[in-house]
Amino acid sequence: MSTFTRQEWAEAFLHRIGNSGPHPYLVKYVVGWSMIESSNPHNYALNNLLNTTEGGFGAELMQAFNSVGVKQFPTFEDGVAANAVALIGGPAFFYPTLLDCLRLNHGQPLIDATPEIQKELSTWGTGHAHDIAVLVASGRVRMGEAFVGRHAGEAS
Repeated sequence: MSTFTRQEWAEAFLHRIGNSGPHPYLVKYVVGWSMIESSNPHNYALNNLLNTTEGGFGAELMQAFNSVGVKQFPTFEDGVAANAVALIGGPAFFYPTLLDCLRLNHGQPLIDATPEIQKELSTWGTGHAHDIAVLVASGRVRMGEAFVGRHAGEAS
């Protein structure tokens, strides 16, 4: 096992959804979002900082994290991929504004916690669009906070 930081996870997630050059605000936003979802680095769904319930990606090999169905994933890469697929939507596209903001470096709707962003984060389950925006604006995001995990190809 090794460790990874919230910032590393956020950057990998943004790359996975199609943002090859994420604006620093968006990295901080995803870190803030992860802080709301996974507040405790000693008690969190393994490799799943946004607490997705998305299946696949090896989740069937792991015990569910909680009774709501939040999944755990064998590797960092699996968790990033599962969260990306959940946001992109697969057959059901629930997050168009959030996805466009994160893909296209368009932070203003996130900063303003617009009604669209509030609705989409409520669909995700977080429902804390305003809290995330305030957290990021306050500068209290914990970019370097470390989590235990395993990278693909790393011995368990």
